[in-house]
Amino acid sequence: MRKILLSYLVIFGLLCASAVNAEEQSSDSVDDQAIFEIRNYHYDPAQFDAYKVWLLEEAAPFLRENLNVVGFWVGNAQAPEINGASPMELSLGSANVTWIIRWGSMQERAKTNEQLFAGEQWQKIWAKHPDPNGYLQVESRFAKGY
Repeated sequence: MRKILLSYLVIFGLLCASAVNAEEQSSDSVDDQAIFEIRNYHYDPAQFDAYKVWLLEEAAPFLRENLNVVGFWVGNAQAPEINGASPMELSLGSANVTWIIRWGSMQERAKTNEQLFAGEQWQKIWAKHPDPNGYLQVESRFAKGY
């Protein structure tokens, strides 16, 4: 019984050491310049249904194909939870579209945006936009991955 228990402990120890080594290697190999862009859009609620159709059928498939999209949310299924010592009332409410995009660097972002959004394929998609002036506010924030 002791031999079996000791064997399990040794195997468990080796598995834990392997997991720690793998985690150290993956964090060491993370590009120090890599950033995440969090884009929040406040799109006109009066036109949101038409925008959502265009976004899901036209824009999102193209953007997912051409960008490293980490996350994408459309709409507000539930009211947001706003807490803290000094919560603010937001005149536009919470964003109704959020994207998270991973970039290798800010330089990669600038180059990709310039090329991608000037391209013929995006211009065809943009031409179908229900109302390009419907963006009440667009916010981009940047963070490093940890």
